[in-house]
This record gives sequence, C-alpha cells and structure tokens, in this order.
Amino acid sequence: MRSAGNLRDAIAQWVEHGVAPDQMIASHSTGGVVDRTRPLCPYPKVANYIGTGSINDAANFVCGPEPACVSGACASSVQASCENGVHQDGVSGYVCAPSASE
Repeated sequence: MRSAGNLRDAIAQWVEHGVAPDQMIASHSTGGVVDRTRPLCPYPKVANYIGTGSINDAANFVCGPEPACVSGACASSVQASCENGVHQDGVSGYVCAPSASE
C-alpha cells in the first residue's frame, strides 16, 4: 500500500518499471488537519467499507468489486451502513434502498 505522500515514487515505479500501485491512499484536510483518508483502487475495483471502525480511516476499507445490488437493495454490508436512506460515508455514491418498514 502506498500513501499519497509517495505519489511521485509510485508513478515513477509504474512508468519506469511497469509496476502499477495496487492502491494509493488519498486524504482530505480541513484547516490543515487530515480528517479523512480513503484508498484509491485500480479500476474496476472500488473501496469497500469493511463494516467496522471509522468511515474516515482508509484502514477500514479494502479494494474489491463493487457490491452487487439486487432488486434495488444493496448487499448487506452496504445496506447496514445506511441510515435514513443516506449512506453514512456521504461520498461513496451508493444509494440506499428503503427499508422494509418504509
């Protein structure tokens, strides 16, 4: 795993030696303080939340296939992190299906 701080080294390895990074870590800062990190995964993989730990920490995500959705309801690992129809990480792009009680 490579960090965003090693971006130049990762690109150099890729261009000069054909070794593409398996993932890189991106970060978001507010007021100069890093408040969110996420893995950047090679297409077609996406960052999937493992279901435990902070959604603001890249260590709690793995690169893998996009979760399958069936009949508008996403896989349980995605649906479990939904609340009031909004995916709790706020940036994943997943749309939460209405619960059975709605």
